[in-house]
Amino acid sequence: MNTVEALARAAERDGPVDLPLLTQADLCALGAAHLSLICEQTWTWWTSLPGNQREDLTAKSLDVLVLRKLLAPAADGSPAVPVPELGLILAARTRPQIIVTCQVPGHDAAYEPRYFGVTAQRGGLRALVRETLTTDAPGPGGRADLGTVLRYSLMTPFTAADAMTAWAAARSTVTTIDVFGHNEDGRPTRDQLEIRPAGNLYNVRCPAGGIPPGRLSPVELRQTIAGALTGASR
Repeated sequence: MNTVEALARAAERDGPVDLPLLTQADLCALGAAHLSLICEQTWTWWTSLPGNQREDLTAKSLDVLVLRKLLAPAADGSPAVPVPELGLILAARTRPQIIVTCQVPGHDAAYEPRYFGVTAQRGGLRALVRETLTTDAPGPGGRADLGTVLRYSLMTPFTAADAMTAWAAARSTVTTIDVFGHNEDGRPTRDQLEIRPAGNLYNVRCPAGGIPPGRLSPVELRQTIAGALTGASR
């Protein structure tokens, strides 16, 4: 059993599995920040730096990743190779099966969770990597020389649906969950769920259709989100 499959099975057995923390500079130095889904906060910070400073931060970031044993330097001088846990983040971030964004109208979406789907060997959605940008600065004295911290965890589709339900429940206003995937012909698809609290229930509608509107319990909301996740990875 490879490491990625072992992590996925651990997520099924024990719940969310923590993956390595990265900084904004790490994500950019590894070439993953501008692929599939751009975090505007991260990319704007990175591209606003002078070119020579980006080069210095890239070298510093990669050196730190080697010291953290997240990159394994090749003996023949070839580029360093990510360890499986980091490789899982990069694969999900750059070649996702589906992408999910969580947003609150009027709030900065950069600090809300987003999810990147991982494909099973036989097809279908195996798990999702959750990414959350924080304001934590990892440098000495709270300096953010390498940007702030990004947190990652691996979840099953149903655990991710639980997390999204809890995220919506913690807000007192309308929230939206967008699920980007593809159909059997490879064409892009998008399901947007608008979720509005109504006491102990939730008014849910999908503006594009496909999911009938209704007033759902937390369990029903979880099931609806899980269905949208698995349905987007045909």
